[in-house]
Amino acid sequence: MLFGIYTPSHTCIDYETLITKGLRHYRARIEQRLAEKIDRFAREYLEAMLFSIETVEQYAQRFRRLAEERLPQAEGVEKRRLQRMIAALAQVPMGPARDLFEALQSMWLLHTAVPTAERSWASVSFGRMDVYLLPFYGQWLRDGNTREEALELLSAFFVLFDSYGDGSCALNLGPDYNAMSKLLLDVEKRVRLRSPIIAARMA
Repeated sequence: MLFGIYTPSHTCIDYETLITKGLRHYRARIEQRLAEKIDRFAREYLEAMLFSIETVEQYAQRFRRLAEERLPQAEGVEKRRLQRMIAALAQVPMGPARDLFEALQSMWLLHTAVPTAERSWASVSFGRMDVYLLPFYGQWLRDGNTREEALELLSAFFVLFDSYGDGSCALNLGPDYNAMSKLLLDVEKRVRLRSPIIAARMA
């Protein structure tokens, strides 16, 4: 177990459940289990999980309050950006994401929260991002947004992520390549950063 540089586990969060159901889904499951007859160890473990979810909720709301504090002084693009953040943070990560922006916001919050539990900011991977983000991308286009706007949003997400310091995060693509796979490859070509590491699956 090498702490500091490496983590004892390589984590891949179930982002698909997170963005489609939210953390309230997990909270409800935990509370249901706690209502059953279980041993002391199980109860303590579940209560710790519940506490962790509440901690993430407070963490997200700190960002929301900060954006609300800055909003009165903001103008133009900055004002619209803050308004979008406030609306997103009122929904995620506790509830399901309603669009691509909220899906990425939810992912980012969990991606920064989980390493504190592992005591390492390495090896928290995105998994098959082209699979679980595809429905959100499809809805993004149906809502009148463009591929270029999605490319810009994901590029900003990659830049933010790379600045965070997780140089060993894997992002899996394929083997059933789709429109989101191609978009993520174009993001990688545009930003050309060390992380996330694109892991191409071959059939």
